[in-house]
Amino acid sequence: MDERCREFRRVFLLSEGLPGEDPHPRTCADCRAFAEAERKTAEVLRVHAPRWQPPAHLREGITATLERERSDRARGLYKRRALVAAGAVLALIGGTAMWRVLSHSDGQQRAHATTVLIADDFLKFASLGPEKLQVTSGNGAEVERFFAEHLRLAAKVPRLSGLALIGGRRCNLGGRPAALLFFEQGAPESSEPYALFVFEPRGEDWSAMPEVPELRGRRACHQSKRGVGILIWEERGLVYALAGAQDIEHLKEHVAAF
Repeated sequence: MDERCREFRRVFLLSEGLPGEDPHPRTCADCRAFAEAERKTAEVLRVHAPRWQPPAHLREGITATLERERSDRARGLYKRRALVAAGAVLALIGGTAMWRVLSHSDGQQRAHATTVLIADDFLKFASLGPEKLQVTSGNGAEVERFFAEHLRLAAKVPRLSGLALIGGRRCNLGGRPAALLFFEQGAPESSEPYALFVFEPRGEDWSAMPEVPELRGRRACHQSKRGVGILIWEERGLVYALAGAQDIEHLKEHVAAF
């Protein structure tokens, strides 16, 4: 069999026995016989193959195998999806927890920085005389009007037991406008100064400060190195901070009445 015979048979098989234009079979008896035998075989298969049915046990085996493969693929897909979902949930929980930790840490740092400013301003103004006052009055309503007009701040003057209001002034608490009210305890010649700061919150988280058991909702901070006690609470969206050169046990006696 030469090269022409091999090429004819290759093309004949690829074309599934369809007649071609190659004249080679007309001059080659072997290739004509090959082509005729292939056509007869194809015809026998076409006639008899549809009549054949695989045995029941073979059909059942094939069906069971296909079902098992589908089930295995489904389980594998479910496991992959479950792992992806679990990973997403863990990432969400971890991200939320981290956000809370960072948020709380930032808020507590702000709270600490604010208490430092309060202690600094108290020590600064407590040593000054009457010139520190921008409004001189023991009338709470008059002092409240001053802050409403000059600060647009609805600061309320609380009743502090044993302390007398003497006036107030505007204050800059770390770039934030604040109302600063002054009180005294005792006779004028030997009075003890107190200051009440009123301002809008800016993300402070006071939760790290201990809550005073007898004064629900009021938290205490004592700057021992400066000797300034600070008692903080929130009311009607504003922060109130009472500062004095006293410990917390002494400070809380003045706010127990409200």
